[in-house]
Amino acid sequence: MNRDPYLGIMGLMDDAAKNRVPTWCCLGEVIKAEKDAIVIKADGHELTKEDLLFADWLRPEWEEEASITMEQELTMVGKLNGSASPCPNGYHTYFNVSSISGGRIADGKARYKKDMRLKAKDQVLLIPNAERQKYFVICKVVSWSSGAIPAD
Repeated sequence: MNRDPYLGIMGLMDDAAKNRVPTWCCLGEVIKAEKDAIVIKADGHELTKEDLLFADWLRPEWEEEASITMEQELTMVGKLNGSASPCPNGYHTYFNVSSISGGRIADGKARYKKDMRLKAKDQVLLIPNAERQKYFVICKVVSWSSGAIPAD
């Protein structure tokens, strides 16, 4: 019986790659996600923030700048956060807005901040280091039908 030459090459490559580059990734489930603590179950272990390194945008309170292109005038509806201090009725932290229109954003830029990007029961993609002592949290993953944005 002839031996497949590709199996031999794969064996040599596998031996050369050992302890250098992780050759696989794993899925994990977020057990707990709070501002100061996170626990992810993956690879048979409960991993804490000391065991994990994150893509920076997954960290709590990651803030990024967005460019806003407006082709029409600005319209806002809903709950508007902010403060209004000289107000005859006192200090407010939010306003219910039925509709504001006709405004413009001065420089076309806005900062977006979300307190927690990960929550309990989220699935994440992880890559362990060669010693499997640290895990790199690459991204949140979802099924095709569930989508990334939860329904209201």
